[in-house]
Amino acid sequence: MDAVTAYRMKFFCAFSFFLCLILAGKPCVNAEWIAYDDGDAVHAGSGLKYQGVRFSLPDDAVRASLRQISFFYWTNGASCPVGVYLTDHSRSGRLAERLLVTVQQGWNVFDVSDLDVSVPHHFYVALENLKCGFPMLDNDERSERSFKGNHLKSMTTRLSHDLVLRVEIGDRQEIPIAREWDVYVSERVGVKRGGLTKQIFSYTTQERWVLYSDDSFVIPEGIFGLWKQRGNRFRVSLDPEQVREHLFGLSAQYFAEGELADVRVTKITFDGTISPEGVIGGRLIISAGLRFVDVPHFGQITIRRQFSSAIREPSCSMAQE
Repeated sequence: MDAVTAYRMKFFCAFSFFLCLILAGKPCVNAEWIAYDDGDAVHAGSGLKYQGVRFSLPDDAVRASLRQISFFYWTNGASCPVGVYLTDHSRSGRLAERLLVTVQQGWNVFDVSDLDVSVPHHFYVALENLKCGFPMLDNDERSERSFKGNHLKSMTTRLSHDLVLRVEIGDRQEIPIAREWDVYVSERVGVKRGGLTKQIFSYTTQERWVLYSDDSFVIPEGIFGLWKQRGNRFRVSLDPEQVREHLFGLSAQYFAEGELADVRVTKITFDGTISPEGVIGGRLIISAGLRFVDVPHFGQITIRRQFSSAIREPSCSMAQE
């Protein structure tokens, strides 16, 4: 974001704050804009039906209220209908009903605070192109959070640049902790590069896992997931994009700096059982394809974790603001 755009955003936030004071007669909530684009609408978006941005809440926030959505749209002077979807990291869990809005040429800002939408740590805002105009992209050459697809679920292909789309979040919500575990983990990491022999690395560790009352689930390194339980069986849905980021971070243990060009997560299995007393046990399997810089060969990394927990006293604490 350049200095001019940053100044405009600060002015807009200050103006919104004082407008709230005038209209409501009381201070506004703590609002914060999240943006990944550089502020300049330069390139036309994709011709595919859905384009969206994967957002992450700051720090270790579990949930926050969603206040506003802002994006730049090209309409050639017309008024265009656009569908807006709010989903969790899987892009299949809807956080609100589909919004049908009318946009004009340029920036469009929509106040969604009346919908009382609570967003998890990772979430998507996706625009549905109804064949009237198109969203715009910035001029950043590396896009990590903007995606396209013919369907919401298949919106996994990265756009060439960042979508000029932002959100404003309100207060971070305090979520009570439902369970905590001291977990013992046995891990095997298999790394294979091109035609070389596969290398195996083994580790054992102890970790603290946390389940919140809204089914948000957090393991070390700030990896967030969604807990789903039926009877004594549970499954955790992790965000493939966060897992990808995590694997990039791990690459320094196995490859030279700057050697890894890309990671493509192909499989995540995270499931197990929970006893009546709350003891858990199960497995976490992650597989990903690897692409290297200036090397024609591809590789693969597989992480297999077996875990079991000790009983931990229930906690009365909540997620920190």
